[in-house]
Amino acid sequence: MPTLSVLSQAVVFACLSMGLATMPSASQAQQTGQAAQSLRQYQIPAGTLDQALNAFATQAGILISIDGTHTEGKRSAGLSGQYGVQEGLDQLLKGSGLEAVLRADGSYGLERQARAEANALSTAEQSWIDATVLAPIIIRGEKFARSPFNTFTSVEFVTSDELDDYVRQSLDEALNSSPNIRMFENSGNTNIAIRGMNAEGATQPSRSNPVISVSVDGAEQGIEATRRGTRGVWDVEQIEVLRGPQSTLQGRNALAGSVAIKTKDPTFKPEAIFRQEIDSDGLYSGAFAVSAPIIEDQLAFRLSGQVARDDKDISYSDPKWASQGDEEFEEFRGKLLFTPSALPGFTGLFTVSRTHDKPAYNTVTGPDFFAREYVTAGFEEFRDTTVSRYIADLKYEFNPDWTIQSVTSYVDTKVKINAPRSATFFRDDTRDREDFSQDIRLIYGSEESAFSGVLGLYAGYASGHSVGDSEMDVFGLGYTVPLQRINSRDKSTSLAVYADGRYEFTDRWTLLAGGRLLHDKVSANVTGVVLAGTIDATLDEVSSVSNTEFLPKIGLAFEISENQNIALTASKGYRPGFSEHILGTTTINTVESETLWAYELAYRSKWLDDRLQINGNVFYYDHSNMQVPVPVPDPILSAGYTYTINAGQAESYGAEIEARWNLDSGLDVYAGLGLLKTKFKDGVYNGASITGNEFPEAPALTASLGAIYKRQSGWFVGGDVSFTDGYYSKGEVANRPVTAVDSFTIVNAQAGYQTRNFTFSAYAKNLLNEKYLTGISSNGNSANIGDAWCFGLQLTQRF
Repeated sequence: MPTLSVLSQAVVFACLSMGLATMPSASQAQQTGQAAQSLRQYQIPAGTLDQALNAFATQAGILISIDGTHTEGKRSAGLSGQYGVQEGLDQLLKGSGLEAVLRADGSYGLERQARAEANALSTAEQSWIDATVLAPIIIRGEKFARSPFNTFTSVEFVTSDELDDYVRQSLDEALNSSPNIRMFENSGNTNIAIRGMNAEGATQPSRSNPVISVSVDGAEQGIEATRRGTRGVWDVEQIEVLRGPQSTLQGRNALAGSVAIKTKDPTFKPEAIFRQEIDSDGLYSGAFAVSAPIIEDQLAFRLSGQVARDDKDISYSDPKWASQGDEEFEEFRGKLLFTPSALPGFTGLFTVSRTHDKPAYNTVTGPDFFAREYVTAGFEEFRDTTVSRYIADLKYEFNPDWTIQSVTSYVDTKVKINAPRSATFFRDDTRDREDFSQDIRLIYGSEESAFSGVLGLYAGYASGHSVGDSEMDVFGLGYTVPLQRINSRDKSTSLAVYADGRYEFTDRWTLLAGGRLLHDKVSANVTGVVLAGTIDATLDEVSSVSNTEFLPKIGLAFEISENQNIALTASKGYRPGFSEHILGTTTINTVESETLWAYELAYRSKWLDDRLQINGNVFYYDHSNMQVPVPVPDPILSAGYTYTINAGQAESYGAEIEARWNLDSGLDVYAGLGLLKTKFKDGVYNGASITGNEFPEAPALTASLGAIYKRQSGWFVGGDVSFTDGYYSKGEVANRPVTAVDSFTIVNAQAGYQTRNFTFSAYAKNLLNEKYLTGISSNGNSANIGDAWCFGLQLTQRF
C-alpha cells in the first residue's frame, strides 16, 4: 500500500479530525499548480530515495504518495540549487526507473517510467552514488521488517552488493569475515558456528536436533541440507545471521542462532544477468538470472541458475580416489511474483529450486599437512546431496498497520554416501528427508509505531528414512566383515503459537516482550545390527518422546538520542529431547531437552548523517542440561558408538563490535571485532571430566577489516583481511592439544571496471598464501586444510 510523506500524513490527519472532505478544493489545486511552476532553493543530501522525496515534499510544500515497493532499496544523488517542482522531482528520481506524475487533486504520485532506460544513470554512476551513502538495509530475520538501528539482536547482514564487491562466491566466504561467526569445510561437510556453538551443538551427540536454524526464502533446511546444499549465493539478495537464541520466533532448532538467506525476487522491469568465472585453482563457473513481467505490474517471473566445478589442489596416493578433491555444484531456481490489480495489497511469491551439491574433501594426511597430500587408508567415501524446495509466500496488507502473511514450504533432501568395495572398507548409505512447515503471521505496525509486533501460528512435520550397509576389516585379517546394517525411520511434529512485540510506553523507553509455546514429538523406528555373525549387537528400537516448552523473551530499550539506542534483553533457547537405544543393551535411553538462558546488552548508533554506523552487543550465556555423548558400556563397541546423557552445564560470554563507514569520496569501509570465552562448568566425556574446558570451534578472537573504493569513472579496487584465533577442532570437548588449530589471517583483494552493461573483476584470494588448517583429527593423523592462494577473473554482463 502507498505510504505518505510526513507532511502528507499531518494534512490527512487534520482533515479527518475536522470532518473535511478528502478531495481538495479547486483553489487548493490552483495553489499547488502555482507552487509547481515557481522556483525554490533546495539543499537535499544524497541518501535513500524515500528520505530525499520526504525532504523535497516538506521544502516544496506538496503532497507525494510513496509506494514503498517502488522505492525500497533505491538511492538518490540529492539536490542542490534552484528548481521547479517537476524539475526537482525529475532530478531526484533520475536513474530510479520512476517518474513523478501530477494528479487531478494536486498531489504527486510515483509511477514506473515507460522510458526508464533513456534517463537512467550508468551503472558506474549509480554505483558511485551508492558508495557515498550507507545503503538502506531492512532486517527481516525476526519476521518483522526493521532497520539495523532498531534491531537489538546481534545481527550480521551481507547484501548482494557486498557479495559482488568482495567476490564472495559461497556462504562460507560470505560469513567468515563476521565477528563470532565461522563456517568451515570439514570432510565433505560445511559447519556453521555462532559464538562458539556449532550448528550440530558443541558436543554433537548423534541424534540431537541442530542448534542453528538455516532457512532459504523462508523454508527451513534440515541438517543434511545445512551440511551440503545451502552454499550457493548466486542471485541472493541478502544473508542475515542472528546471533543468540532465536527460539521464540524460529522454534526448536535455533538455540544458538539462525541464518536467513533471501534470494532475489522477480522484477517488473526486464533484466538479464550473466556471469562467467575462472581461477587458477581450477574453478569454472557459469551463472545467469533472467526476470521480466508476464502481465504488466501484476505477474512477473525470475529464473536463475549456476553450474560450478572446482578442486582442492590435493595430491592422492591412489588416483582412483582423486575425485574426492573435485567439487560439483548446480543450482536452479524459478520464481513467480503475483500482485493482482483486482486485489490491492495482496502479494503472492512462489519459489521452486533444486540444488545438487557434491563438496570436495579438504582432508590431508601428515606428518606434513601443508604438503597437501592424502595417503589413502581404504576408508574413503563419497557424499552427494540433492535438495528440492517448494515455497509459497502469500501476504495481504489490509491497511498500512495490519498485514497477514502465510509461508508454506516443503523441502526434500536426498543424500547418497558410498565407498566402493575394497579389502578394508565398504559403505552404501541413502538418507531421504522431507520437511514440511506452515507459518501464519499477523503483523501490526511499523518500526516507527508506538506498538508493533507479530503473532504467529506454526506447524511443522519432518520425516527421515535411512538405509545403510557397511563392512570393515575390523579384526585386521585382510578381509571385511559386516560392520553395520541399519534401516531407520524417524519423524517429528512441532506445533507452536508465538508472539513478539514492542511497546513504547514513554517517549524514550520501549518494552520488548515475546514468547513461544510449543509442543514437539520425536519418534523413531529402527531395525539393524552391528557386527552381524560375531557380536550381533542389535540396533532395534521403537520409541517416542514429547516435549512441551514455553520460551519467553523480555527486555527494555532506551533511546539515548535520535542517533543512539541501547537495549537489555533476556531470552530462553531450547533444543528438544529425544530417545535412543543404547547399543549392546536392551535399554531405551530418554534424553531431556537442553536449554540456554541468554542475557544481552545492545548498543546501536549512527553518525555523520547516517554515513557511519557503530553497533555492538555484549552477552552472557547460561547453559543447562547439555546433551553430551558418552561411550556405550560394551568394551568392544565403545570404540565407535556413543549414547547421550544430560550431564553438561556451561557458560559463555563475549561481545561483537562492528562499524560501517561511507566516505563522500566513494570509499566504503567496514570493521568487526568478536570476543568470546567459553567454559564447561561440569560434565564428563569418554570417562574423563571436561570441567573448565573450552567449547570446540570457539576462537577467543575474530576480527576483520575491509574496504572498497569506487570512482565515478567506473574503476574500483577493494580488499579485506580477517583474523581467526586458535581453537580446538570440531567435537573436541576433551581439549586434547593434538587437535588444537593455530590462528590464521586471510587477506583478499580485487580490482576492476564497471559500466552500464558489464563488470570485469580480477581478484586474489588468500593473497599472502597463508598456510592454515581448519580442523585436526582426534589421532592427529589427518587434518582439514584451508585453500591456498589463487587468482581469478570474473565477468558479469547486464541487459
